[in-house]
Amino acid sequence: MSTSNMLTVVGILATVVFGVFGIWGFVIVIRRRYPGQLTYVKESYLGLFDSIVKNLPELAVLYNNLPVGQGLVLVKGAILNTGNKDITDSMVEQKLALALPSDFHWLTAKIVGNSENVKASLAIQDNSLVVSTGLFRRNEFIRFQAIVEVPIRAESDGRKSESIEDRLDKAISITHRIEDTQKVLERELPSTGRTKHRMLWSLSMCLGLMATMGVSFGIFLFRGFPAETHFVVNDTNSIPHEVRTRLRLDGSMTLKGVGDDFREQTTVDDFFKRGSLKPKVALELETKVITIGGLLYLMCPLAMFLYAYREYRNANKLRQLLGIKDHQDAPTEKSTMSSAS
Repeated sequence: MSTSNMLTVVGILATVVFGVFGIWGFVIVIRRRYPGQLTYVKESYLGLFDSIVKNLPELAVLYNNLPVGQGLVLVKGAILNTGNKDITDSMVEQKLALALPSDFHWLTAKIVGNSENVKASLAIQDNSLVVSTGLFRRNEFIRFQAIVEVPIRAESDGRKSESIEDRLDKAISITHRIEDTQKVLERELPSTGRTKHRMLWSLSMCLGLMATMGVSFGIFLFRGFPAETHFVVNDTNSIPHEVRTRLRLDGSMTLKGVGDDFREQTTVDDFFKRGSLKPKVALELETKVITIGGLLYLMCPLAMFLYAYREYRNANKLRQLLGIKDHQDAPTEKSTMSSAS
C-alpha cells in the first residue's frame, strides 16, 4: 500500500475517532452544567414469596410474626455522591425521595452501611422513602435495605407474566431539589461473573476478527494487492491530472480525475496518440473500500471490549467502595439475586 493510500486510510479513521470523541465531549459538557450528582445503585430486588417461600414451602419466612405474602419485595440499594462537589444541608430545598404509586407501599427501611462520618437517616412519608444525608461528600455512600408491598395482579390481567421485581423497578421514581445537582442517575450492579464473561466474550470476538483480517492481509501480501493502472495526462492548459480510465466496447473511453473533478470523453485511439503517457499503479477503489470497511468493522468488537472492561472495572470499584461482597458465579436476574448483605 502506497504512502498516499495509507494516509487516506489513517485520515478516515482519524475523522471517525475524533468525531466520536467530539460527540462524547459535548455530552460531558452538557452533563457538567450541574456539578452535583447522585447515583442510585440497584444492588438487588428480591421477591420474598416467589424466590423463597414458593420454592421452599417447608421453610417458614415471617415478617412481623406473619408469613410472608406474595407482594413483599426486599430492596437492597445505595445512594452514592458521584458528583464533583459536596452536598450540604443548605443546598437542599427538597430531600431525595424514592416515590411509589398510591397502590405500592414502603413498609420498613433501614440503613445497613455508610461512609465514615456520614449521618444519614431514612423516613417513610406517605408513599415515599425520604433520605436525609446531612453533609454528603464526594464518593460517600449510604446503603439501605427496605421492604416494599407491591399490589398483586389478578389472574385475568394479561400483564401478570411481568415479574414483581420489574414492576417495582418501573414504579420507583426518584426526585429531589438540591442546588446545582443533576437528576439522579440509576445503575444496576451486575455480578462480577457476568461482567467478566461479557468482557472475555467481546475480547474473543475482537481477537478472532483480528486473526481473520491478519490472515487475509497476509494472503494479499503473498499474492499481491489487486491494483489498477492510472495515467497522468495533461489538459488543454497543460495541467497534469492523475486519471482513472474506463473503457467501453465501442472504443470510447472516459478519463476521470482521481483527486480532482477532471473529466474527459475520448477514444482509445486518440488517448494513445497523446504521446508519452506516464502510468501509475494504484490500489483498486474496491480494495480501499474493503480495507477501510474492515478496519471500521474491527472497531465494533474493540469498542464492545473496551465498554465491557470499563463496566467490569467500574463495577468492581463500586463494589469495593460500598463494601459489597460478590461471588464470581452470582446470578444477576432480580428474582434470583443473592440476599447477602
